[in-house]
Amino acid sequence: MIMLPFAALAVVMFVLVARRLTGVHGAVLATLLLMAGTYDLYASFVPMARQTLGEVPALAFLLLGLLIWFRSLEREAHAPLAWALSGIAWGLAMITKSQALILIPVYWE
Repeated sequence: MIMLPFAALAVVMFVLVARRLTGVHGAVLATLLLMAGTYDLYASFVPMARQTLGEVPALAFLLLGLLIWFRSLEREAHAPLAWALSGIAWGLAMITKSQALILIPVYWE
């Protein structure tokens, strides 16, 4: 039961990030592919969400940080608060699953 909120947050954040990157149709297709999974049943999102592992919460925090970061880049003056919040979300992803470090984007101007 503890993984259900993290799975719901991960799916919502996945939809929002996919919509921002690919549009509505791409987000629907990407979400369907996320839910459909792979040929390996235990490497798919839905079975992972049922287990008490760190992959799903790490995905939720990683996508939350990415969404906050995308929104801060859209503003004319980059918001330091948004950067701090995305850093906190990515830090939570790192604490949850240390392999999330390789997925955190790096940005220079």
